[in-house]
Amino acid sequence: MTEGNHSATWDEPLLIGKATAARLTGISARSIDRLVSCGKFLPPVRLGGRVLWDRRALTEWVSAGCPQCGRQQGRA
Repeated sequence: MTEGNHSATWDEPLLIGKATAARLTGISARSIDRLVSCGKFLPPVRLGGRVLWDRRALTEWVSAGCPQCGRQQGRA
């Protein structure tokens, strides 16, 4: 039985750490921190003290052209 045409396989994690998110997007982990803080990168999921990103959401976000993700902090 198949689950459809998904880009991730069963042995790939659904949630990924910052280093993997950086590698997949081609930017540094530090850049991810800066972009998240100003709403220009997907916000992470916090799970058991870990900071993770949804692999599928990240892939879809990049495919959509990396749209802005929320309000900018520190701006009026």
